[in-house]
Amino acid sequence: MYKVIGPDTEIYWNEEYAHPVVTLADEHSGRAQIVIDDHCYVLLLQQPDGRYKQSPWIFREAFQALKNLPDPE
Repeated sequence: MYKVIGPDTEIYWNEEYAHPVVTLADEHSGRAQIVIDDHCYVLLLQQPDGRYKQSPWIFREAFQALKNLPDPE
């Protein structure tokens, strides 16, 4: 089960660095990030190489975290 642990300072995504607004982690070392891209929130999942890939799904814990965020600007 993922839990919000705060935002990480910086992650590597899409061949550049991004600054998450929310970081989630689970008990199996899984990590997810919510970032803003083109005025939209994007959910990213950490891959085995440490980079992040956009998730086509929004799981329950990420949905709850998104509900607490303001409209993206």
